[in-house]
Amino acid sequence: MAKNNRQPRIYITRELLLQLALLAVCLVLPALLVTDIGILPFAIIGAVIAGIIILKRPFIGLVFYLIIFYIRPQEIWFTGVVGLEKAVGIAMLILTILKLKFTDNFQFKITNIHVGLVIFIFIALINVAMSFWITGSWKLWVELIRLLIVFFCVVHLIDTERQFKFFIMFTILGTAFHATTAVINYYRGIRELEMGIERAFAMDSSFSDPNSLAATIVYTLPLIYYYFHKKAPNYIKIFLSVISLISLWCVVLTGSRTGMAGVLVFLILVLWEGKHKLRNLLLMALAILVIWAVMPSQYQQRFESITNLNTEDDVTGAAASAESRLKFLGYAFGMFMDRPLFGYGLGNFGTAMGMVYQGAWLQAHTLPGQLISEMGLTGVIAFSLWMIFLFSNIKKLRHYFRLSGNTFMSNMTIAMKTHILLMFFMGLGGHNLFRYNWFIISAVLVLLLKPGISGFGLPVQDRNALPGTDLDKESTTETKPVE
Repeated sequence: MAKNNRQPRIYITRELLLQLALLAVCLVLPALLVTDIGILPFAIIGAVIAGIIILKRPFIGLVFYLIIFYIRPQEIWFTGVVGLEKAVGIAMLILTILKLKFTDNFQFKITNIHVGLVIFIFIALINVAMSFWITGSWKLWVELIRLLIVFFCVVHLIDTERQFKFFIMFTILGTAFHATTAVINYYRGIRELEMGIERAFAMDSSFSDPNSLAATIVYTLPLIYYYFHKKAPNYIKIFLSVISLISLWCVVLTGSRTGMAGVLVFLILVLWEGKHKLRNLLLMALAILVIWAVMPSQYQQRFESITNLNTEDDVTGAAASAESRLKFLGYAFGMFMDRPLFGYGLGNFGTAMGMVYQGAWLQAHTLPGQLISEMGLTGVIAFSLWMIFLFSNIKKLRHYFRLSGNTFMSNMTIAMKTHILLMFFMGLGGHNLFRYNWFIISAVLVLLLKPGISGFGLPVQDRNALPGTDLDKESTTETKPVE
């Protein structure tokens, strides 16, 4: 009698457990988030449908998360949904972990960027325990964990070059949305009167003030410019050109002197990196003259005041603003001397100013002041190490992409370098130590290090075989590095 060689049927598989876990999350989250009982059934149905979709297409789930992260609809339209971004972030984190666990032949490659980022967050956690006001520091550390989740999901749910390009474009679109709506609202009369001028602002609550909006736009300019390359389709060029004009005009309407100075520094960095320096210089000078000619007089006076350091003739507040930043830097150094190892704690500069130094409850308004006063020597070392790792990878990536002739990926590497330098410059007049941009820069560089996306580390002849890639459309001949 022949033996029965049929394999026993397995009813509970890893994929089934993944589906049940994610659907359970989709059922629980609406009940925790939605405060209006009338829309709760619709929220549950929508969450379950979304869960089914992202089970089959995790990248679609990432896109949904990025909409919440960049556009921030929960701060503009759906204010009744509390903690939407954090909850969706947790759901995406669970999906990412389960996807990685159940993916065949998955290899979790840790780069030195991962190491630098984790060290910084670990030092920040120790900083919380040693902080002057633990509750405030803890809230800011939780915010860093939220950004770490974004980094983790982006790095591990983007697998192809097309998805990478979509992510870059979506980052541009997020800023373009806030810039466009701010300009439209400005001309509808929705603006704020501050420092003697009318200023545009964003609709969300996280980065809505004029200076923050201008900084967000300036940080996105490298992505817009370097996405715009000669091999890009004409409709992309036209679209990016329109976005550039709207974004630059929005910076003008914000009346942010730091923002306008950031635009000028961006142009200088582009000129430095470019080949045709004289031609680009003439074009930039012409563009500046045209913008200045059409700029309303109140903003001309505002930007002219950047160089005015005479406190006796200070109508626009430029001299007082510059003087206050120098004073705050002095206070920051005093805080560093008080607590040299860990500082006063994350986000505690204003608290220390108000309670210890008997000053105004204001933020540091400089990146160096914020770093030394809030995180001390350990924070300086951790942040410096993180930046060293970023720049070391930028150098390595630029060398490879120049040799391989991959124009787009080379452009993105230059964009990240320019982005970091702009963060440093804008940090001279603003406290951007815990801004999300540092995490996005890190994520982009890690993605560029993935062979399946950029072909990094692969022989040139092997790059055309990558799934979901357009690399074969670009030059694959070896070129000499351009200094």
